[in-house]
Amino acid sequence: MTNPFEYANSIDKREYMEDLSGYSAFIINKKLSLSLDTLFYANEMNLNSHIDDRMHYDYLYYSIRPMKKRPWKKWLYDHKDEDVAAVMEYFQYNSQKAKQVLSILKPEELITIKEKLSKGGTR
Repeated sequence: MTNPFEYANSIDKREYMEDLSGYSAFIINKKLSLSLDTLFYANEMNLNSHIDDRMHYDYLYYSIRPMKKRPWKKWLYDHKDEDVAAVMEYFQYNSQKAKQVLSILKPEELITIKEKLSKGGTR
């Protein structure tokens, strides 16, 4: 099984891969959507999501021009905040609602919530 990012790199560097056991069309499309010159190819594959992995890979491999150093943007991650996580667990809220509640809470209340959620344990 190969890392899905290796497939995206093989498309970009023109190194054809026969084994598609670890291929994930979603990850490949997400990676390709981070660059402006491959964005429309990824969108075309999103529109044709019913095709199998080999056809998906072959279309991208033969359509995208190779580049030595493509300007990829960084992946967007939702950074976890300890305070938001504590409010989410204590009140059973989703992250958006927990962020709203966090702006209302006083620092003393937040400390109390964290103490109540402390699970402790042995060494």
